[in-house]
Amino acid sequence: AQVRALDRHHLRQVEKAHTRCDDAISPASWARLSDYRDAVAEELQHYETVLITGGNVVVLMNRLRLFGLDKQLRHKNIVAWSAGAMVLCEHIVLFHDRLPQGRRDSEIMCAGMDILPHTVVLPDPQRRLRAKDATRTSLFSRRFAPATCVTLDNGASLLFRGDSLLSSTAAKRMTRTGKFVRVRAA
Repeated sequence: AQVRALDRHHLRQVEKAHTRCDDAISPASWARLSDYRDAVAEELQHYETVLITGGNVVVLMNRLRLFGLDKQLRHKNIVAWSAGAMVLCEHIVLFHDRLPQGRRDSEIMCAGMDILPHTVVLPDPQRRLRAKDATRTSLFSRRFAPATCVTLDNGASLLFRGDSLLSSTAAKRMTRTGKFVRVRAA
C-alpha cells in the first residue's frame, strides 16, 4: 500500500512538473509549436494506421505529448513495439532486473497515452526480468493491479479493438502468484 501511495504521489509530482514546464514556455514558442502540431495533425489525417517504434521511452513520450499526439492517435490503427507499446498504456513502468550494477525496483515514469487502459506492457522480458523469481514477479503484478502486466518477447503480439483484446500471439501476463500465463482473448 505504501509503494502504491508513493506511485500516486510520484505521478502527481510529474504532472506538476509538466504543468510548470508548459507554463514556462513563451507565447511565441507556443505559437511556433502550434504550427508544427497543426502540420502533424493535418498529415495524420491522410493515414489510418500509425507505427510507433521502440527507442528511448522518455524521449518518445515527451515528443508524443509535445505534439498532442495522445489525442490524435486515439482513433487510428496503431502498430507499436517495445517503448512504442509502453507509451500506449495508462502508466509507463520502467523495469530492469539485470542491470550491470544490480537489479532495481520498477518505477512508474509518468502517465502514458491511456489508449490501453489497465495494461502495463513489459517489452523484452527475457533480457530484463528475472522471471523465475516468483516472489519478485508476484510483487510486481500485485503492485500494478488491477492493471494486467503483459510481457512481449520477440514475436509476441496483441490485437485490440478499442480496449478489447481480439487476439494474442505468444504474449504472457504475470499472475498474482508470480507465474506467467499466455494472454488469451475473451
